[in-house]
Amino acid sequence: MQSSPSKPVKLWRTAAMTALCLLFAGCGQSNIERTDKISAASGDAVRAATVMQTVDPWPEYVLDTDVDMDGELAVKRVNDYKKGETKPLQGERSSGGSSTSTGE
Repeated sequence: MQSSPSKPVKLWRTAAMTALCLLFAGCGQSNIERTDKISAASGDAVRAATVMQTVDPWPEYVLDTDVDMDGELAVKRVNDYKKGETKPLQGERSSGGSSTSTGE
């Protein structure tokens, strides 16, 4: 006759199997990918968290939809710019790579 294992042996085997399962559970992630992200499917979590924690991420003028401008005049100015019929503003140079302001 075979004798059955005693309770301390069964307990030890159960504890050993549990420890092995926990040990190998951490081996599930593949380190083949070399990126600075947590995983290939992760997004820009740092930027998203920063925006969510910002008290007011948008400036006040974004909500101001009452624009005091004549649309016809704006179209005329754009067309003048496209044709090259604009005058340089005071304090700006018409030639050269930089512009200078008088500070007024």
